[in-house]
Amino acid sequence: MLKARIFLAILVLAEPMWASDPFVGTWELNIAKSEFPSTLLEALGIPGPKQETIVVRELNGDEIEVIVTGTNIDGSPNSQKYAVPIQGGIERYRQGNPPNGSYYVQIRINEREKYRTLLENGIQGILQHIVVAQDGKETNLTISFMDKKGQPLEGLYVFEKQ
Repeated sequence: MLKARIFLAILVLAEPMWASDPFVGTWELNIAKSEFPSTLLEALGIPGPKQETIVVRELNGDEIEVIVTGTNIDGSPNSQKYAVPIQGGIERYRQGNPPNGSYYVQIRINEREKYRTLLENGIQGILQHIVVAQDGKETNLTISFMDKKGQPLEGLYVFEKQ
């Protein structure tokens, strides 16, 4: 009986660990595993990343804050900071806003999967599909959209948990 109570107490105390958001943590871009074709980067009008770190943390229990810092291959900095409800919604930027007339919306599919969409003047632009691996050690961010000629473009950013 005592063993059963101890086991139950361990389960109750450990439950918050199991329930933690798998997106929360510090994530480092693995350039070698990632695929961002030059056609994708040109269409987006951005240089390729040299280094990128994403820090995701919970705020007040119902939203997350995302801080992106890095350096592009041309030496320019990459920096954004925003908050979004945990279950999804419109991102509220504090630094590195998207272009005027546009905003990002996140939709949480389940514990390990979400979509992030850039809406430009009410029209869907970029779509990002973000999935945390079952072991929680890697996140794949697939980015896709149509270029000005109507050709589909896709890239893959692979992040590893630190």
